[in-house]
Amino acid sequence: MIPFSINKSLVFCMILFLCVLLMFLGYQSIPVADDFCNKISIENFSVIEGLISSYQKWTGRLITTSVVLTLSKYLSLDNFNVISSFFGVLLVFLCLIATKIIAEVSPLSQKGLTLTLLLFAIFWFGFDKINAEIIFWATGGIVYLIPYAIFAYYLLYFQRKLSIAKKANFNKEYLLYFLSFCVGNLIETLNPIAVGFLVIHFIFSFRTASLAEKKMKALCLLFLLLGSLVLVLAPGNFARASLGTGSWKVFTIADLKESFYFIMKTTWGYHKQTFLYIFASAFLYYALYFKPRFDKKSFLFGFALLIASLLSLTPLFFVRDFIGPRQTSALLVFFAIGLFKIVDSLPGPSLNQNRIQWCFQIVRTLGVVILFLAICFSIYGEIELAIPMRKWFVETRTVDLRSTTKTSELVFTPYELTLPKRLHFNDITEQADHWINICLRDFYRVKSIRLDK
Repeated sequence: MIPFSINKSLVFCMILFLCVLLMFLGYQSIPVADDFCNKISIENFSVIEGLISSYQKWTGRLITTSVVLTLSKYLSLDNFNVISSFFGVLLVFLCLIATKIIAEVSPLSQKGLTLTLLLFAIFWFGFDKINAEIIFWATGGIVYLIPYAIFAYYLLYFQRKLSIAKKANFNKEYLLYFLSFCVGNLIETLNPIAVGFLVIHFIFSFRTASLAEKKMKALCLLFLLLGSLVLVLAPGNFARASLGTGSWKVFTIADLKESFYFIMKTTWGYHKQTFLYIFASAFLYYALYFKPRFDKKSFLFGFALLIASLLSLTPLFFVRDFIGPRQTSALLVFFAIGLFKIVDSLPGPSLNQNRIQWCFQIVRTLGVVILFLAICFSIYGEIELAIPMRKWFVETRTVDLRSTTKTSELVFTPYELTLPKRLHFNDITEQADHWINICLRDFYRVKSIRLDK
């Protein structure tokens, strides 16, 4: 046995400790403007009525919207932080799943821990706003993180069904086709990657796949596209694009084109970057289906794909506001997965070179420990800032507001301490007619509410 290695028990304890810290941080989250607005909008309606209204006036995301409206209907805002506390753990498990299906190693091995921590570090250190709006916020986690969890499960289920496609009856794979529809309808940033992945998979394996496999893939792609159409052609998208009022009507081809560009600009970042999602889809296929050990063909294909992606990305830096943080994370995570596969295809030290292997093991172990400690200390620093923020919110935005009357005109002082970077926070403004102020005013049933000027 090589010294300085990390065994499975220690890996498990490290991951468990990381999850506990993330749960405690998520528990310090507070409700924000969208939560109050959702609570008000569903208060006098059923979940079905709220879902229809949202589809007509806002978005075509039926799956995630129904979950958000159900929680808003039946769960108190005081308990939303319980939901938020689990999304950090969900991100860790997504990283573990990615390690399992990409590198084909045990997540509890030292190599599996290394890849898991690297994937997690991309999110944690690279995207402060993403952590706040997607992970440590109940509504954001449902809308933006759960779709990727469902997609990860879909990939595992899809692979398992393909492995037994010759023996299975493709006409009876109802769950697989239902999941395909759901993945197509989940969220716009994931939609082009999922569609591109299935198309690339269908093309690359067409010559070697059996007839049953081809039929199964074709039906999966069909239901995925149906879910995508339900998502993209929602009347709410046209209403947000100022092309209609959200009512059901037949639109012209020009309207459809403008609405499609609107959706791509607001959710994909910029419509001329659409081809980047093709590269992200190719990276995902490459990571899942090329050999994990050193293979010249695998390495060259991945390296060429990386160069092409970087070259295609360069011109877009000259486009103002060409991509937002949510879209950046969606793309870079899939690119990072492909990079890990490229690195994994490189040859490691020979087993016969014990001294080289021994040194390599020391460096890798120290790297894992340093990265783990850096993440833990960073989380602890966020917790120190989050605890007084939540205490302030409970004492000023909850207790004070609930003790007021309907004729009260409330003026509050802003939060003056340092805010944690990775918890979502959008306070009321100085304008009483701002939409955030109006949501809190209607929720607490007071005359007006604003910050002190």
